[in-house]
Amino acid sequence: MLKHTSFSILWLFLLNSWIQAQQGGSLHADLLPEIDMVVAQDGTGDYLTVQSAINAVPDYQGARTVLFIKKGTYREKVTIPSSKRNLTMIGEDADSTVIVWDDYAGRIVDGIELNTFTSQTIQIEADDFKAMNITFENDARPGGTGDGQNVAVAAYGKRNVFLHCRMIAWQDTYYSGSDDRHYLKDCFIEGAVDYIFGHTTVIFDSCQIHTVRSSGYITAASTKENYRFGYVFFNSRLTAPPGVVSVYLGRPWKTYAQTVFFECIEYENINPLGWHVWGGREETCFYAEYQCTGPGSDTTARVDWSHQLTSVQAAEYTLENIFSAASSTAFAEDWDPAVHDDPLYGIVKKHTTLFMDPVNLDAGIETLYLDGAPLSGWDPGTYEYSIEMPSADAEIPVITATAGNPLSTVLIAYPESLPGWAEITVLGNDGATHSTYRIYFSVNGSYSDTRLDSIVVAGDPIPDFDPGTFEYDVILPAGTSKYFGLTGYPHVPEARVVTTKPASFPGAATIEVTAVDGVSTSTYLLNLSLATGLEGAFPGSPVIRPVNPVTADGITFLIDPPGTSPVHVRIYDITGKLMADRVFGDPGPVAKSLRMNCSLKSGIYFYHMHSGNLQHSGKLVKH
Repeated sequence: MLKHTSFSILWLFLLNSWIQAQQGGSLHADLLPEIDMVVAQDGTGDYLTVQSAINAVPDYQGARTVLFIKKGTYREKVTIPSSKRNLTMIGEDADSTVIVWDDYAGRIVDGIELNTFTSQTIQIEADDFKAMNITFENDARPGGTGDGQNVAVAAYGKRNVFLHCRMIAWQDTYYSGSDDRHYLKDCFIEGAVDYIFGHTTVIFDSCQIHTVRSSGYITAASTKENYRFGYVFFNSRLTAPPGVVSVYLGRPWKTYAQTVFFECIEYENINPLGWHVWGGREETCFYAEYQCTGPGSDTTARVDWSHQLTSVQAAEYTLENIFSAASSTAFAEDWDPAVHDDPLYGIVKKHTTLFMDPVNLDAGIETLYLDGAPLSGWDPGTYEYSIEMPSADAEIPVITATAGNPLSTVLIAYPESLPGWAEITVLGNDGATHSTYRIYFSVNGSYSDTRLDSIVVAGDPIPDFDPGTFEYDVILPAGTSKYFGLTGYPHVPEARVVTTKPASFPGAATIEVTAVDGVSTSTYLLNLSLATGLEGAFPGSPVIRPVNPVTADGITFLIDPPGTSPVHVRIYDITGKLMADRVFGDPGPVAKSLRMNCSLKSGIYFYHMHSGNLQHSGKLVKH
């Protein structure tokens, strides 16, 4: 049973209200003197749709045109023609100002099959376009899983800039199709496969790059041969939701692909190899990292065709160099996005929180209640608790949790039955940082219970098994393999069981049980030997058995009844190591005691005797 408890909507409203009160006004009010037109679904603006407003923008403007888009989900496929240059679009809120469409490669529209380059939600053909505080999304998920190309942003214009924007899709989220340069700062980009792709020189500055599929690929660059730089990620975070693993930094879509991660934070979701092959382009592409940190930044297992920049190489990776005219014959002049000199961006920054801000990484719980009462012993820094319940039929308490960060989401999963675990997971606003608190509802002391209900050896349960008896002598059928099965079944299913088997027979097997609490343990010892057929007396054949006590200097054996064949006796320790070996000659016609001299430390030993075609094994204890 899974319950979702989210406090994000109410707290987000309160937080925004507080921010506006502190800043003296809304983003719309602060930008008002600079706004040329407003889009609002509720009719309070100049236009109802984004496309109708774009169509009204004068062509080939030298000065900037500012289009403000109020909160809302604008489900439309948008094109910004090349004639709408110097257009700036600003959303009222990055999370709730959403331009979304659902085309994908292979979809039939008006009798025409779409492909990657016609599947986009927004296509930007204009030069000097800027977007701030907007989500661009393609929510198509072909086949229900997102398999197939579905572009959110296709940017073909020169000198395009995206500031505090979100780009969300599955495969091929952001396509940089310009022969020039783009700049993205404080953006959130989400996808699964090749979701940042193209040949443009692009700087990603302080962005969150979020991969939502295991074994996915972040980049698929197609950098042109005459470009000194391709994709460069500065100070960015490479994140993934809980459970997503083995993500590759990229693979070369075209021959001269270039991608560099520069002082980025790489989390455990990154595949140790780092990069993936594609089409034999490993010798011509340039894939590198420089002083990245985080659990995924260990480069010892990186593919041998990738690079770690030297300090001399790293010095070349500056915005000035990357965007200079000298970095490609395709660039007519140097370019500085100069976003910090943009007064509109300054206003937007005052009303927003950076995607890299620590507040988005907060995934803790502030309060935790059971049936309306605070959890006993609650400490936000302690992640595991146990509650003793009166019976297995008792009603599970209602859990209420409040995240420390109002932008976080709280998910509560209850156990299906008792005893069992409840899990409270807090997902940070970044969609990746998370914490899990666990409460074990114990019944009859199950939290610390280390008992076994049964032990099965070589397919057969131990007869008359008693959970309180921790040592057993087990005689296995003759010919039993050392790979025999050994299973201990715990009384509490969540307890951890570890078995250890001997290398040979006779030998000792152990079953260690660790309770749910992770501290309490019990060990069951099985003294294993093989059946020989001499477990009883056989007329005319010698049976040998030790006579206790076993002394420091040897063992006394009694042979009865007498026989005529020599008796070969071996002594082993519990690891199967041979400790003594002795052959007794013809025992003679009467029963007798024979002394086997050997030095043994205190412990458990096994003896094995062989006489003619008969064998016998047993256990010795040296106190």
